Amino acid sequence: MNIIELYRENRNYLIISALIFVGAFFIGYFLSGFLDILLAPIMREFKKSVIEEGITIFSIFSHNLQAIILLYLGGLSLGIFTGLFLALNGLFMGYFATKVPMVDFILLVAPHGIFEIPGLIIASVAGFKLSSFLIQFIGDLIKISGPFTVKLKRSLNENMKEFKDSLVILLIAVILIFIAAIIESELTLSLYYIIKGFMG
Repeated sequence: MNIIELYRENRNYLIISALIFVGAFFIGYFLSGFLDILLAPIMREFKKSVIEEGITIFSIFSHNLQAIILLYLGGLSLGIFTGLFLALNGLFMGYFATKVPMVDFILLVAPHGIFEIPGLIIASVAGFKLSSFLIQFIGDLIKISGPFTVKLKRSLNENMKEFKDSLVILLIAVILIFIAAIIESELTLSLYYIIKGFMG
């Protein structure tokens, strides 16, 4: 299967994931005052980890890899935790946008965000695809007649494409966050200081 076919088959999951993230971002932005009690401690921990560990390709990539694995494995909850964890990421980013000047937010997020944010959204698509596999697998297992081993094998064979597609989509997300980690560790801050210097 090529990328275009993969996109067409999963376009609805992509739209849903993007809407969850964008919607949560705006909630985080416009309701930041109400969210202080929830998100301020998370931001403090984030800043502390950056100060203690520093910003390296490995630290950024490992952090974001954990995030996309959680988004993917959220599919085991039939997508509930995938959607919730994606929304939390959007909330946090919207909340963060209110804590710094907008120009700073754009300069600090945009260079790597053009890869990292799609990576998170695509990892969510993979999670929803995993949910689709589970639903179809369990449904077919119930419908198919015969001994359990026969039902299990047939159901797996009929639905394995869904599972394989979820892994391919997850791999795309991993590649995107790896690119984002390189940009964030090697370019984002340098670009920020250069542009801020020109702005006076």
